[in-house]
This record gives sequence, C-alpha cells and structure tokens, in this order.
Amino acid sequence: METYEIIDFSYFGTPLYNKQKTYVFDGYYFSNTNELLEYVLQYAKVMVLGSNLDLRQ
Repeated sequence: METYEIIDFSYFGTPLYNKQKTYVFDGYYFSNTNELLEYVLQYAKVMVLGSNLDLRQ
C-alpha cells in the first residue's frame, strides 16, 4: 500500500496529497470541481452585488 503525503491545503481547507489531481484558479488550489465552482460562484456574487453583498443575503 502506497502512502501519500499532504503537500498543501485547498482554499476551503481540504488536504491535498501528492499525486492528486488539483485545480488552480486565481492563485488558489482546489481539490475538486465542486470547490472550484463554489469559489467561482462566491466571486461572481461579489462582482455582481459589489459592496452591498452583506445587505442582500
């Protein structure tokens, strides 16, 4: 059985192991497409709503 070493953590705190497929966007690491899409949606909300984001939730 091969052991894997944690080499970093994703934007959301998920451990990233060596030889694991990762996604990089905007300088951040993501462990899967769900994390990547969640980040993109959060970023889109900030871009669309601007500084009024807290008032509209």
